[in-house]
Amino acid sequence: SWAEAWNGAGYAVAGLDARGAGFSQGTRCFAEAFADYTADVASFAAFIHAHGGPGFAGLPIFLVGVSLGGCIAVHAAEGGWVPPPPPVPLGPALARPPPPHPAPYLRGVVLLAPMLALDAISKRGWNRVLVHVGRAISILAPKLKVARTPKNTLHPHLQALWDGDPLCWHEPTRARNGMEYLRAVRELAERTPGMAFPFLAFHGEADTLTDPGG
Repeated sequence: SWAEAWNGAGYAVAGLDARGAGFSQGTRCFAEAFADYTADVASFAAFIHAHGGPGFAGLPIFLVGVSLGGCIAVHAAEGGWVPPPPPVPLGPALARPPPPHPAPYLRGVVLLAPMLALDAISKRGWNRVLVHVGRAISILAPKLKVARTPKNTLHPHLQALWDGDPLCWHEPTRARNGMEYLRAVRELAERTPGMAFPFLAFHGEADTLTDPGG
C-alpha cells in the first residue's frame, strides 16, 4: 500500500475520511459548505502535529489529495476558503469568518488528478442546466441527488474496484455539494496567482472527471 511504501522510505503517514465518506459519520456525500472539508483537514493536521507521537509531533506535514481531496488540500495549504457573500440567504453554515493563515508546519501538497477545474464535466449533458439552476436547488433541496459522474471506461478494472467498494459513493452528487465544488474551483482560479506553497501534481490528459486544465 501507499502507507507501507512511504513508511519504508521513512515517512509517517496519517489519513482521514472526509465527512460523509468512508467510515466517517454524517449524511453520505454531503457537506453544508466546502469550508467544512478544509476545516476538518486543517484540524486533523494540527492535531497530529501537536499530539501525533514521534512519527508526527513537531514535524513538517505535506498534504496528499486525490481528486476532490486535491482541491481540499490546496484550499487548506492556501489558508482555507472564504465563501463570497451570497446573493440570497444560505443559512449560517455558509456565512463564516475568514479562516486563519495556514500553519507553518503545512509545507506543501501532492496532487493526484486534483479537482481544480470542472469546466468539462459542467458542460456535459444535464449538467449544463444544473449549473444555472443549481443554486436554487442547493437552497431548497440541498441533499437532492442531481449530478451523475461518468464511468471510468479507460480503466475498467479501477471502475470495478470502485463499484464493488461499499464505502464509495455510487449515486449522483448532491445539489449542495455540486454547487460548493463549482464555487471552490472558481475561487481557486481567481487566487492562484497569489499562491506560493510548494506542490507536485500528476494528472492524466484523458481524465474525463476532473479537468486536467485545472
